[in-house]
Amino acid sequence: MSSPLASMSADRASHPRFGVEYLDTGALHDALFDDTVLATFAFGSDAPDHDDPRYLRVALQPDRGNPLEVWRVTGPVTCGRDGAIAWSTDGHLSFGVIEVDESEVGVEAAAASAYAQAIDFVHASGTPHLLRIWNYLDAITLGEGDD
Repeated sequence: MSSPLASMSADRASHPRFGVEYLDTGALHDALFDDTVLATFAFGSDAPDHDDPRYLRVALQPDRGNPLEVWRVTGPVTCGRDGAIAWSTDGHLSFGVIEVDESEVGVEAAAASAYAQAIDFVHASGTPHLLRIWNYLDAITLGEGDD
């Protein structure tokens, strides 16, 4: 289970610039050396591995090509890891990811753990106003019944 999240600060006096662009995955290396990049997403089984906290490999297969989604802000962006959460921020907007292996604990326990950790992290951060949470549950439609 992956739960990317985005949050923002309460400082309404300044309005940070936020933009999204789509590049080929070959641009990943250059994007991660740019201090205005808040987050990057690569899609599909051919997406490269990378350990930068601003990078998330999404297992969903793209319709075509090797898209790299890049979120840019005015910068400078700092990033790191806090327990299971990989994060980045420019002080106004933040990005974070927590990945929990639901096959080890079950979907309900994985979701409860991920949400508890994410909410604690966001509340303790300088950007405590949650904008969006995405959930990705691998093979969610496989199997019989509601389990």
